[in-house]
Amino acid sequence: MPEGSAESSFGAALRRWRRKRGFSQLLLAVTAGVSSRHVSFLETGRAKPSAEMIRVLADAITIPMEERPYLYRLAGLSAPMPTAPLQPEERAAVEAALMSLLHRHAPLPALALDRLWRLVAVNAPAERLLAPISLSVGDSLLAFVTDPVRSAVLDNRGEVVRHLARRVAAEVLQLGRDPALVAALAELEEALTDAPEGEPLPRAVVPTRLRLGDMRLSFWTVLAQLGGLEDLTVRDLKVELLFPADAATAALFGVTPPSQDAPLALAPAD
Repeated sequence: MPEGSAESSFGAALRRWRRKRGFSQLLLAVTAGVSSRHVSFLETGRAKPSAEMIRVLADAITIPMEERPYLYRLAGLSAPMPTAPLQPEERAAVEAALMSLLHRHAPLPALALDRLWRLVAVNAPAERLLAPISLSVGDSLLAFVTDPVRSAVLDNRGEVVRHLARRVAAEVLQLGRDPALVAALAELEEALTDAPEGEPLPRAVVPTRLRLGDMRLSFWTVLAQLGGLEDLTVRDLKVELLFPADAATAALFGVTPPSQDAPLALAPAD
């Protein structure tokens, strides 16, 4: 039984996962787009979930895919059959779209990463940026940042390691306890012990600051993930788009400094 659970009903299992994720019934209801009354009825057994409702709730609280068949069984339902892998022509179309995205980001660097944060593709600017630090397709970014010698080029290594540890921990919860991903998380947590002291706690957006010879580079990162795909070989691919965080970095790549960009009008938070 998954994670040592001993539930005899769908409602008990849902309650355990909701509490594990720190969700109230109201928060789960709002996130899933259902009424809190219905969530309560599902947990107490007064209502029976449909297969679609199980999927919606599981998505809302990021229950790992490997754990979901158990929920369907508790509800007396058959778990949906896994989607068939992409056909060669479909996969080729996805890969072409991915490469187009990377190339269109030039002259700024862009990377494609797999589930374990290994480089699977880079554009030409990224290739030039990574060459001096001996990173290329097939290498792991996580292995790089956890190596204190190789990652000495990171001016804010401690901050980057902490931020990545939080990100990978969230992926372990969402994607399931992939042994390789869990091992990578353990290495990140161990790397925190030799990270520089006195750095601030991770911010919502953490810049990456590189020191390459006499150059000092600073980047913000936009991390995007492919959606709407169930083929495991492409579903977990990530695209990392780098943007200059200061005028010097912008000048090096021949783009407009961030301070000169038109401000983005955001609606105020409620």
